[in-house]
Amino acid sequence: MNFLPSTIAFILVVMFFFYLAAPKYRGLVLLTASLLFCYGTDSSAFLFLIISTSLAWIFGNLLNIISEEKPVLRKALYIFSILFFIGSLLLFKSSWTLAARLNSDNFKFLWLIILPVGFSFYAFQAISYLTDIYIGKIKAEKNPVNFFLYMFWFPKWISGPIERAENIMPAINSLSEVRLFNGSRIIRSLSYFIWGLFMKLVLADRISIFVDAVYLDYSKRAGLTLLFAAILYSIQIYCDFAGYTNIMIGISELFGIPLSPNFNAPYLASNISEFWRSWHMTLSSFLRDYIYIPLGGNRKGSLKKYINIMIVFIVCGFWHGNGVKFLVWGLLHGIFSVISNILLGSSLKFLVKGAVGTLINFALVTFAWIFFRVDSFSQAIDFIIRIPRGITSFSGLMKDFALIEDLKIFDIWIFIIALIILIFADIRARSKESQVADLICKTGEVRRDLIFLIMTLIILIFGQYGETDVGKFIYMDF
Repeated sequence: MNFLPSTIAFILVVMFFFYLAAPKYRGLVLLTASLLFCYGTDSSAFLFLIISTSLAWIFGNLLNIISEEKPVLRKALYIFSILFFIGSLLLFKSSWTLAARLNSDNFKFLWLIILPVGFSFYAFQAISYLTDIYIGKIKAEKNPVNFFLYMFWFPKWISGPIERAENIMPAINSLSEVRLFNGSRIIRSLSYFIWGLFMKLVLADRISIFVDAVYLDYSKRAGLTLLFAAILYSIQIYCDFAGYTNIMIGISELFGIPLSPNFNAPYLASNISEFWRSWHMTLSSFLRDYIYIPLGGNRKGSLKKYINIMIVFIVCGFWHGNGVKFLVWGLLHGIFSVISNILLGSSLKFLVKGAVGTLINFALVTFAWIFFRVDSFSQAIDFIIRIPRGITSFSGLMKDFALIEDLKIFDIWIFIIALIILIFADIRARSKESQVADLICKTGEVRRDLIFLIMTLIILIFGQYGETDVGKFIYMDF
């Protein structure tokens, strides 16, 4: 979902019909809105998504119907259903790369099977749903409207979070009980929405002015500029993705459907394992519960544990994109995680704990993000090799700053102030084991209203608005 005025208008229209409709039809209203949104986002893949969702609903109910006394048939159905979604994901991601490489009129048909927007999140959600039914954790949803809404719910459609049915279905099944004038829900919605906009418009989009300019023509930049751009990209992708999640949590809360938080101050983590418990948490928990633990987790000795960790991060890399650079990104996180686990049991554990661990971990994550940001693996290597060249040249950095026409001194100061606010907010939230938005909710009424007013003014006055790619979120491309 892009952050555009039309998006706000769409949400207001949906709210109007949602609260106007008879309670028993609210699910249908939200499903209609979600289907319209998904169709508008990617009309070419809409029919396939309808068919695959129908199959997921049928598979789930068949798994419920088939008796436990027929384990072979039940297992065969489960494996087939999982392979359908895994195979679809593999096909789409492979076709993306193949079509891009061929780039020929003779192969235009490949663009018909290009990865649908949001399908990576969709596929993992379907897999978790079917697996939970198979292991007896949940029962299949019999109401097709409610199930389709679970799969297509528009606030989480493009970039998650990857919701488990056990978390979100109770709310979907209770839509008739949602009341418009629910003070606590509205406050929570505003808290997440405003904090998300602050992260996205004041920080992420402002940082992108510098980062995009440097990565676009990095071969002409000084080494210190490249290093600075790599560090800023770490901040940008966090503020962009976490900002997106917070905005969507706020929107979803308006309709009485709570979404799962996806971030918990990840850059304050002191090692990679801790980082992944704080970054994209719904993906991390999916990889843990549906890949790492089924592979044996840490139950079969250290060597098998480390092999399982590497497999999980290879899957994580491929899930984000098809190509060598994503594979390397995943492998790097796997290697960092294995080393972190080894160090935690040694005399060198200070390297992966406390403030020292936090600084080292941020450096490692930033290094890996280079492979994520560039267009190819070869560019990543070239970018990294160029960093030591002139890395001590402060004048080179200042010269590069001056060459970026869209970047003003004003932007730099706003970024610094906003970053300080973010750091203090994250430290506070992590110490309280909470989310920044939830802490705002719990603040006294007068203080909370003052925060809302100040944050709204900051967003309206200092938010970064532009003509191109307005409000586009980074994770829309994965």
